[in-house]
Amino acid sequence: MDPIEHPRMHVVEVKIPEGVAFADLRVARDADGHVSFAVDPLQRVCEASGIDLDTVMASEDSAVAFIFGWYRAHLACGGAPDPTVEDLRAEVEAEDRYGGGISYPPGSG
Repeated sequence: MDPIEHPRMHVVEVKIPEGVAFADLRVARDADGHVSFAVDPLQRVCEASGIDLDTVMASEDSAVAFIFGWYRAHLACGGAPDPTVEDLRAEVEAEDRYGGGISYPPGSG
């Protein structure tokens, strides 16, 4: 996987271990609009890459940056688009363009 870059973070080389796929995260938008995902695949990637999971999970921004980096690599390797992550990317782009505070209900992105 290519290094993950985020404007407020360090560049990190990430290794995806054998048997772990992006789809294993099961990224979902909950009924209240919050995002949920399975932590086990993220933990396995962090362990393989020598990254502290607590650091990745320390803030929403760091977790999202990590997941988006993995998603970009997933797409670059021919992986199928994920509708929930695509909605989230559109939301983040709108927030970056127009300022924070924009949140769409599930499935409206």
